[in-house]
Amino acid sequence: MPESETVPMVCDQQTATVGPAKMWQGQDISGLTGEHLIYKYENGWVYELYVKNATTIDYRFHSGPVGGRWVKNQLVNVVQLSGKDRYKVSWMEPTGTAVSLVVNLETRQQHAVIFFPQWVHQDGSQIATFQNDHLDQMMRLRNAGPTYPIFVVDEFSEMILVERRRVKDENVVNVSPQEFAPTLATIWAANRLTHKFGQKWGPRDTSDLVGKRLNFTYANGWHHELYVRSASSITQASELRAQRRTKQRTSSV
Repeated sequence: MPESETVPMVCDQQTATVGPAKMWQGQDISGLTGEHLIYKYENGWVYELYVKNATTIDYRFHSGPVGGRWVKNQLVNVVQLSGKDRYKVSWMEPTGTAVSLVVNLETRQQHAVIFFPQWVHQDGSQIATFQNDHLDQMMRLRNAGPTYPIFVVDEFSEMILVERRRVKDENVVNVSPQEFAPTLATIWAANRLTHKFGQKWGPRDTSDLVGKRLNFTYANGWHHELYVRSASSITQASELRAQRRTKQRTSSV
């Protein structure tokens, strides 16, 4: 195993917006640590994730624009969500790609939002390698850009495989996606998807959220205000304050 595999995947000072996991009091993520997941997105991409411990994941991408990419020891933030066996895993990659993944082990489904910088979206093959051996190259490419416009992937996925492994097992993700392909084919044959995504999740009704004005406080003390204007647009706090000031000036005239 290459020595670089023992180095945690963190971002340098320019992009370190997400650090190692900070556990909220009362959080229990033991139900997720040690889980090995292989899943297929609605768009056809097949990804693999191993939650090595409370702060670290290993992963492989088997298809899609960055198929062939694999990473060990990526630092993540993991939190427990309300409901049974629900978690969120978030991380920032040295490439500048940000990921937020909601995992529902009970229903074997996930939802991901992936924020690809423009240079990755233009040519994903540039990062389709074992990242740990090419960190300097990843950062040079990231810094060269272009970063914007960010390409956003918003997708549901269904788990093809869910298996419990021991924590910190270096043998779960230890070969490239290409070398793992025969094993993946066997897993796929034994766990073939039997339904369409829409049939499983049903209508994605967001009407209960649309029209809501939300005020909330983060654990770090930050306050945020949000107005859900429609199923595809929001108004944030700064805009809301500007609207209120405009109304106050108008009413005072």
